[in-house]
Amino acid sequence: MDTEIINREKQIDPDSEKALKDIKDSAVMLSLASEYLCEDHFLEKIGADIEKNIEIVKTHVEDLKKQFVGKPVAEVDLKKPVDRVARFAGRLQKASDGTRQKCAQGELGEELDESVKALINEIGALKERIEGRSVSYTAADSALGFLGRFKFIVRSLVVTSKFTLRISALFVIICLMIFFYLLITMETEKVPLERVEQSRALILEKQADLVRIKAELKPLREKIESARKDEMTRKEEIRLMDLNLKAHKLAEDQQNTLIEVDIEKKALQEKLKELEAVQRKSFLEKLLRLDP
Repeated sequence: MDTEIINREKQIDPDSEKALKDIKDSAVMLSLASEYLCEDHFLEKIGADIEKNIEIVKTHVEDLKKQFVGKPVAEVDLKKPVDRVARFAGRLQKASDGTRQKCAQGELGEELDESVKALINEIGALKERIEGRSVSYTAADSALGFLGRFKFIVRSLVVTSKFTLRISALFVIICLMIFFYLLITMETEKVPLERVEQSRALILEKQADLVRIKAELKPLREKIESARKDEMTRKEEIRLMDLNLKAHKLAEDQQNTLIEVDIEKKALQEKLKELEAVQRKSFLEKLLRLDP
């Protein structure tokens, strides 16, 4: 199902694709949401971002519908899936008690993820209907199609036996050229492995940030807790306020970094799956870029 969603995304224009990706990122954040992220101002901001992005998608859908010829507009109307995401954005901006509760339980992220996947499928299906049956040319398809045309040429030229050897040699040369082209462009483990290493490095960097933040936050909290507020001078009160502000900022950085680490860990799991999928492929599957 996820592969089908990715294929659908490739059929969407860059602006709309980015908007849908941003909405999907919001779904991930809401799925990992803690009580801190479920505060009103955060939900309102996420809702406003989704509303802005769904307007971009809506414009793209309208442009696609203008290209559709031969069917009533009602049959290609994507108003429902678009409005579903738009209504979701409105709910976040209102930030009711029920919405905050669903956010804390991670239900909002799941709901938004399902909605955006359905929307991507509908847009991709609409584009396929506009363009007619899509044809996907892999390296193997290109090679086989070329060989089919070559076969017709052979039948035309071998009416006399003196051309047989030349045609056979040409056929071998073309086959070798196709093989070397596929060999050069064959799928390898290099790219997915690099992505895995980059993700691991980022996680280590974020974890180091957490250690640093914790080390800075601990003495600040100790100073705040040990302060005798009833005996403080004006100058000491101002200093305590400054300490509270610094502690709050560090706590906020700590929470944001934890969210980033969780998101990157999920991304790492997906990248590991991609790497394992490539490692399981045979040489022929890698050569022709076939799924196992």
